[in-house]
Amino acid sequence: MAKIIIFIIIGLVIAGAGYWYYGQPASPEQIPLIPTIETKEEAPASRIILIKNFAFNPAKITIKMGTEVVWRNEDSVPHTVTAEGIFDSRILQNGESFGYKFDSPGTFDYICAIHPNMKAQIIVE
Repeated sequence: MAKIIIFIIIGLVIAGAGYWYYGQPASPEQIPLIPTIETKEEAPASRIILIKNFAFNPAKITIKMGTEVVWRNEDSVPHTVTAEGIFDSRILQNGESFGYKFDSPGTFDYICAIHPNMKAQIIVE
């Protein structure tokens, strides 16, 4: 009878030790690492403004800082893209383009220096 009691006590000790070992919450070292995904902020896209029929199209746009705007002359006559003191494309012939990257916020009015009635605006946020 004493042997049976000893076996029961040993069995309870082993069962208790197993519960204690496996029943404990996992420590940080036991938790598998989940890979993190790095997200990179996308660079602002370029915007295209067409010069056609003696007009900038679109004539007014709002963009984010860092966006490059590209003007493309699709008119049969030369034009410029000129914001005095900020940027100047020089003369663009048919099919030629000019690009400018806007790195600071503000409102930028520009014209065609050859045809000053051609006016447009870019707002940079």
